[in-house]
Amino acid sequence: MKNKIIVSIFIILFVTTGCAKANKEEVIKNKLKYNTSENIIKEQQIGDIKISNISLTYKDNNSTFKSTITNITQEAIYLNEIHIIVKDKNNNEIVKLIGFIGKNLESNKKEVIVTSTSIDLSNANSVEYILIK
Repeated sequence: MKNKIIVSIFIILFVTTGCAKANKEEVIKNKLKYNTSENIIKEQQIGDIKISNISLTYKDNNSTFKSTITNITQEAIYLNEIHIIVKDKNNNEIVKLIGFIGKNLESNKKEVIVTSTSIDLSNANSVEYILIK
């Protein structure tokens, strides 16, 4: 009986004091990684659309691309999708992300686009945009 109490106390202390730490790989996996490549985060203009406030993050096996698109014309523009082609340092396509808009974007109006993939894009080097009207 005395041995069971000692073992129980040991297990409680082990768990509550943090001695059962996760391995390094798990800790890294739980941290948010930002892609800070200038070719990724720089503001761009594609035709009548400005793409700004760009972020590309990776956490928990998920890369998330987020940006703001703005209609910089004086008229409404119908946008169906924006294709975001993410490339590596050799200019090879890693993945094509699709941001669905599917509506008129009024003059000087903004829309936030968020799209994600299970591919780790934390080391991607550049992006190319294609507007689908």
